[in-house]
Amino acid sequence: LPEDMCSSLLNLEELTLSWCGLTKLPANFYKLACLKKLILGHNSSLRNLPEDIFFSLLNLEELDMQKCGLTKLPANIGKLAELKKLNLNNNIGLRSLSED
Repeated sequence: LPEDMCSSLLNLEELTLSWCGLTKLPANFYKLACLKKLILGHNSSLRNLPEDIFFSLLNLEELDMQKCGLTKLPANIGKLAELKKLNLNNNIGLRSLSED
């Protein structure tokens, strides 16, 4: 993904990046503060998320990360008070939340 993509999509509410071959999210992903639905499923090389990823995504209601090859989740996933739907199916290596 282009690093400047998030800067031009500040009011975006829904983003689907399934089957894109993602290995990481852009450093400025935190700028998508209006995001309500984030679909990242089927990106098997997306193994880790930045530890601070959820601090600014407080409006997130749906998060789909099925079949992403995740090994852990950032501990701050608990900050997503609006989250109604979370799909982590088939992340075989997922064992725990972050230690931090």
